[in-house]
Amino acid sequence: MTKYVIKRIALMLPTLLGISFVVFALIRFAPGDPISLSVRGEGGNMSEQGGDRDALIKLRMSRYGLDKPIPVQYVQWLARMAGGLFRGDLGDSITEKRPVTEMIAERIGITIRLNAVSLLLTYLLAIPIGLVAAKNRYADPLRRAVFDTGSGVAVLIMYSIPAIVLGLMLIVVFSKGGELEGYLRVHHPDWLWVIMPVGGMHDDQADQLSTWAYLGDGVRHMILPVITLTVGSLAYMAKLSRTSLLENLRMDYVRTARAKGLRERTVVYVHAVRNSLLPMITVMAFILPALIGGSIIVETIFNLNGMGLLFYTAVIRRDYTMIEAISLIGAVLTLVAMLLADLLLAAVDPRVRYD
Repeated sequence: MTKYVIKRIALMLPTLLGISFVVFALIRFAPGDPISLSVRGEGGNMSEQGGDRDALIKLRMSRYGLDKPIPVQYVQWLARMAGGLFRGDLGDSITEKRPVTEMIAERIGITIRLNAVSLLLTYLLAIPIGLVAAKNRYADPLRRAVFDTGSGVAVLIMYSIPAIVLGLMLIVVFSKGGELEGYLRVHHPDWLWVIMPVGGMHDDQADQLSTWAYLGDGVRHMILPVITLTVGSLAYMAKLSRTSLLENLRMDYVRTARAKGLRERTVVYVHAVRNSLLPMITVMAFILPALIGGSIIVETIFNLNGMGLLFYTAVIRRDYTMIEAISLIGAVLTLVAMLLADLLLAAVDPRVRYD
């Protein structure tokens, strides 16, 4: 097992190298650059000072090394990253003129909290939903229609709604004094908006609250973003849970357990459910990066000052340093999640051995 872990960690290095090159090339070939965008934003001041815009662009491009060929830029960036990575120095933001590490540290807590709650809810809800649906697959018509077919339709609807559409719908419905114009009107009292605010992490006067009230205010602001981020992954995992359990209920070891006279509850919960969880452990490695990607949309829609919103702003401003740093952090988290999923699978399944 130790050799396998060392081998996987060693393989992460060329993987990260390839990811960094792809990200570096994509953002360099994208239209626009941070220097031109920032100089255009300073157009009024330059006109007053009689400045030369083209000369200023060339000067700043030279300062950041953006006037050199892309392969040269990549090698220089790689050298800076290799030297500064162990010091926690990922460079300075081109647009904000601040250390990237400092800006990420200020916002990463929100993203971690959002994704951790979403991942926890996904598994806590998906497993029971899939279990109830699978158990009633061959029940009487009424129970099958309600628990299996009904949950299947609900899961399909949840999976079909894009996160950006769901988030905007929740904002429209729960916004203070808001209503849907047209054929459908949604009226609600103002206290509903107080319970479920639609933006930010805290109210304006939250600093004056007590500790518990401050925590409660943060929880209220997280409700709608967590719902938006969780719905898609919950639908997928519930479907996977149902399919996996149905497959295991048809296995020979389940028939053997029933033939021995074990209670149905023991057969399902002790034997079948345990093996049904194995695919869900494997999929965890892919759910985490999907949640991280979804947090970009969710944080932007709900104005949450996390890494997702920071990444979106960096893309709009073509802040190369910030984009590369956040992409690299996301890649590291994904690779670590894949390694942990493999190790966890080996821990719960005695058939899996990494020699």
